[in-house]
Amino acid sequence: KRLVKLGKDYAGKFVDLAQWCAKAGMAAESTENYKRAVEYDPENEKARKALGYEKQKGAGGWMSPFEKELRKEMKEGLAKAPKGSPSGEQTEVEKAMGVKHSRQQSDHFLLESPHLDKVMLENLTQHVEHAHAMWHKLFNQKNLFGDQKMGFVLFKEESQHHAFVDKFHQGDAARKELSKKCMGAIGMHSECYQGERPMISMEDFVIHATIQVLQESFAIGKPSGGHNPIWITEGTAYFFTRVMKDTALAGCVDLAGTGGGGQKASKDPKDWPYIIRTFVKEGKDPDINAVIKCTNFAELDGAESVKAWSLVDFLLAEHREKFIEFCKDLRAASDNGEASFQKVFGWTLAEL
Repeated sequence: KRLVKLGKDYAGKFVDLAQWCAKAGMAAESTENYKRAVEYDPENEKARKALGYEKQKGAGGWMSPFEKELRKEMKEGLAKAPKGSPSGEQTEVEKAMGVKHSRQQSDHFLLESPHLDKVMLENLTQHVEHAHAMWHKLFNQKNLFGDQKMGFVLFKEESQHHAFVDKFHQGDAARKELSKKCMGAIGMHSECYQGERPMISMEDFVIHATIQVLQESFAIGKPSGGHNPIWITEGTAYFFTRVMKDTALAGCVDLAGTGGGGQKASKDPKDWPYIIRTFVKEGKDPDINAVIKCTNFAELDGAESVKAWSLVDFLLAEHREKFIEFCKDLRAASDNGEASFQKVFGWTLAEL
């Protein structure tokens, strides 16, 4: 309580200083001091409004003009995204499995499936192309894939899924068995097994997979040793499915029940801000060290993955430019981000 009061007191002093700077014609200094006020007291209404933020309903917090416009574009721009066109060239998967697929290609993707029709593939192509475009806008990047296309193979029958894993999965017998139990595999050539899941689950999966590949390529490069900060890739993937579709149906955590169990989290991401606040109030908030230092998707449970989302959501909303710098710094890091946090933000994990 003393810390909270102290934060509010300091925020008030920075607001006073910001107002003085504004009257003196020092616009840049005024803005900087309003930002300092927000860091000491995130709920300071004068500072937030002076910086152009708007208060959201419920547990949504404050949102900047850029963030508000971006999230609107992420949701509403989907209908205008490229649908691609049919591809006439037989793929390696078709040749290896001896089946005929419908194929749809766009500037950055190739989607193929033995059961989805042209309209369905066009819909999924719009999802991945829009996710691709919005990620590049959010992180100030150009075409991260270059001339390479990301591929999706989409099955409905379990036998097709198993056959694909046997032929294409690069791993030992145990890993192949685990892959057969999962919804699909994520990489530059992703595979999704639909089964009886509704179409929205596939839409969620292709967005999730696209963002994970982009984020890993950008922030990690090629994971090696203990350097694989999965909270960033999973948290950013959830950020995109939540904003674009209000869904979180695909996940790469607690795989096949091998994780530590722990707290359960709602599959409805609309509930997540309330869940996180409840965790904090009840003293059940997942340990930030467990989230950020985790290197194995199977060890990150549901509640920890929601906390990973909350960290990404916060850093993108409040410190986007520094978060981008942090992601770039991670490429040369040998740990999971603790040293980079200190370098870029000046924070320890406890301060974060």
